[in-house]
Amino acid sequence: MQELRRTKVACFDESTLVTLQDLIDAFHYYKNENNDKGNGVDGVSHVIQATTYNWKDEILQSQKPLVVEFYSPTCPHCRRLTPIFERLSNEYADRLKFVMVDTSVESDLASGYGIMGVPTLKFICSGRPVGAGA
Repeated sequence: MQELRRTKVACFDESTLVTLQDLIDAFHYYKNENNDKGNGVDGVSHVIQATTYNWKDEILQSQKPLVVEFYSPTCPHCRRLTPIFERLSNEYADRLKFVMVDTSVESDLASGYGIMGVPTLKFICSGRPVGAGA
């Protein structure tokens, strides 16, 4: 646990913590906005679909902090969250990396991070989850 705290401090500096708070506020705003604008202004999603094949390159070796959505395509809550997640990926692409993991396909990745239900969001830095429930 002590090592995880050091990782958190090293990876999430003050500006990143402010970004994360902005991100959380934006999730609430877009959730309450109740629209289907999809993935942002430019129509291009900056979300990476993670698999066991690209996990090392995209996640474990990432230079940016990550926001990972563990989801299932059959989950109605996930389908509602995903357009918001994609929209935010456009707004915060310069500061955070956005990744999605389909738990119905990548169950080993999900269980490795202790995912018990979907949707679940995890913040990851230097390959390790940070924050509550990490």
